[in-house]
Amino acid sequence: MKSNFRSQKVGIKAVFFLLVLLCAANASAILQYISLQNPFYEGADCTYGGTWRYYDDNYNEWITDSYPPYILSVNGIASRGHPYDHARITIGQHTIPVTLSVSVKWVPQDSNSTNKPVYYETGMVGYDVTITDYTPLQDQIDPQPEEANTDEPINFISGNNHFSALDAHISAPGIPLTFRRYYNSAETNHSVLGQGWTHSYDWELQAGSNKATVVSGDARTFSFLKYSPGSYSTAIDNNWKLTGQTNGEHTLILPGGFSYLFDTNGILQDVSDDWGNTVSLSYSNQLLTRLEHSNGNALDFTYSNGFLAAVTAATNLSISFQYAPEGVLTQAVRQAGSEPFIETYAYDTSLLLTQKVDEVGSDYHYSYDAATGKATGMYLTDNRWYKHAVTYPSNNLSVVTYENTTNNLSHDYDIDPYSSRILEERFNAVTGRVTFVYDADKNVKRKTTYDADTNQWAQVYRLYDSWQHY
Repeated sequence: MKSNFRSQKVGIKAVFFLLVLLCAANASAILQYISLQNPFYEGADCTYGGTWRYYDDNYNEWITDSYPPYILSVNGIASRGHPYDHARITIGQHTIPVTLSVSVKWVPQDSNSTNKPVYYETGMVGYDVTITDYTPLQDQIDPQPEEANTDEPINFISGNNHFSALDAHISAPGIPLTFRRYYNSAETNHSVLGQGWTHSYDWELQAGSNKATVVSGDARTFSFLKYSPGSYSTAIDNNWKLTGQTNGEHTLILPGGFSYLFDTNGILQDVSDDWGNTVSLSYSNQLLTRLEHSNGNALDFTYSNGFLAAVTAATNLSISFQYAPEGVLTQAVRQAGSEPFIETYAYDTSLLLTQKVDEVGSDYHYSYDAATGKATGMYLTDNRWYKHAVTYPSNNLSVVTYENTTNNLSHDYDIDPYSSRILEERFNAVTGRVTFVYDADKNVKRKTTYDADTNQWAQVYRLYDSWQHY
């Protein structure tokens, strides 16, 4: 759905194109605020944006610019800063679909420019913008992992049960050859490891006209908003840097100088570091067949009926996999020399993992809500240490109860379901409390811990760099 807005004065023209991105979502979603991050305008979970144009008399042509006009107000609430500073306007809560009244004014992009003057509308122009749907910008698989994961983790915001298994690790300069599997109960897509499973090189990039989406090997999804061709903001929940090349390739740089190169189809080609070490990926029919380090070490991948059958090294290391007819992974066998190490998995009728028996015989059990599929608990046979239950009384409250030999310990968490953030934690019969305050980019800027028994509290303040684009 595209809406075109035009304003005109004598000798002055400006066109502002606003694109509403329609995504599958709950029709009763709440829009909490609008972001003036150029050229995107982000509700708590709503992204829409576009480009605008001005007429340049020096060149007698229309110029398309990646910067938006100065937006003065939304629903009568004034902007607190310039779009270049990523200003937000808090507009209260609105049930989607909602129509917002946006007042804008065109401004020069460079007031000191003498050779390319920009003509602009001096008065305010009002537009009605209707938001019909939303798409979350933050990861929905494992949101706020440093605060929202239990032991043997269940993410009590998303309800995702997740863990990983390290199958192979070969030391190499700079970048070791590592093959790790990840299970996420909230991941319903089928990969070469079956439903719910991904691996450390199972990355994907999707580049759109307004943003790029990166799905990492552990199934988390991050959105990078596009400022101009090849230039993106950092994503919520990480400080990764994404740049686009003129040939359509993209490079993702992670902390530590690790670079992930994606081809024009968004397929991962290699991983390199700042010291010249590279792990190259080879494919056949879009299936990964080989990982090769620049020092010669390699892992080879073989398949059966579209599923990963084995990963082998030139040494005596191999990992083989077995699957049920339903397309779920049931067994992983690590072979180091002549000794096998076996891990087995069982699932319910919804194909959610309910049991894991690891290579030393530890027996893990998991449970889920039949209606929502959210994880509701886990326990380890003959070991009460990990046993806990998670309930979801409402979409903005999660309760985690840990069992021990004397009494149970409950933690209540108030959740903002639209930003996927914890607002408050209460524990020890509500005598203990932790509150969280966030900045506009959903980073924790203040964490306060309070103990009513002692009437003492402690606060931690955090400062962050502003969102950057590259």
